[in-house]
Amino acid sequence: HSICSNSTYLLLMIFTMHDALDVRQMYRKYIKQGMIVNGKQINYVFPVSADSSQVDIINSLKEEDALYKDILVSNHLNTQANWTITVLDSYMWVRDYCKETQFVSKMDGDTWVHLGNLIQVLKDAPKKRCYIGRTATQKLGPSRYYKNTVRYTPNDYPSRMIRFNYGAGNALSRDIIPFINIGTLYTDYVFPALEDVYIASILSLAGIYPVTAGNFLVFKSFPNSTVSSRAVFIHESTLE
Repeated sequence: HSICSNSTYLLLMIFTMHDALDVRQMYRKYIKQGMIVNGKQINYVFPVSADSSQVDIINSLKEEDALYKDILVSNHLNTQANWTITVLDSYMWVRDYCKETQFVSKMDGDTWVHLGNLIQVLKDAPKKRCYIGRTATQKLGPSRYYKNTVRYTPNDYPSRMIRFNYGAGNALSRDIIPFINIGTLYTDYVFPALEDVYIASILSLAGIYPVTAGNFLVFKSFPNSTVSSRAVFIHESTLE
């Protein structure tokens, strides 16, 4: 891939399911590689997951990538429990291929983004050791479940609190990504599904903590509810 260049200010990672071609086409229609927003260049990539044994899916993704050159494939089954692995793989790719990019923003495919507001927030954000989004606190303990389906802590996991930025839409300065890459090697357990909490737990060991931007991520609860014009990401909370 040649997605990132020396002039790329922001890499937008848009996470979708491997069969969500319609979603990716919608983003491709409105966001162009190398487009300039508020004086800054944006590029994007679509991380997906598929196991190498799923030949038809892999071939379909290869064909799509041959046309658009914007697909990253994490080699494992596409399950909710494996979501964390997909995100960690994408940050490994950034480490190797986006060395000059200043910021990396991660968003879910069912999240809307206002690129102008995103660039403005990042212009005002710290250029180093920046981990910005909408902050929350997650209490962890033995046998906790995500959406009552995926157990993300084992039976003997110690109770503790972790501050994190919601994964539906957040941003990192590129200098802290190696902390994620290296920190993964030294953790004894990878949380299934909760990649945002897991990444926050790694960064906290390096003294890097989440910073909140007021309208960075908005959860839209009702179809007719209004949203601030300063919102960066909007996530439909009914999908949570």
